[in-house]
Amino acid sequence: MMIIMHTYATQEQIDAVVGVVRSHGLRAHLSTGEERTIIGVVGDDREVMALSAPVLAISLVSETRMT
Repeated sequence: MMIIMHTYATQEQIDAVVGVVRSHGLRAHLSTGEERTIIGVVGDDREVMALSAPVLAISLVSETRMT
């Protein structure tokens, strides 16, 4: 899964999303660009699927994409 953060997300907000990812036993791989941060989620497919709704509830998440 890729989690795409809004352009105005702060580092603290990005860290909060990473915390949610890790709390599900998954790994987070950050790709920080000039305008956006993308968080790649790695781990058990069942956990990744269960993570989608809680992550989308975080207001600074722009979208998620299954890869």
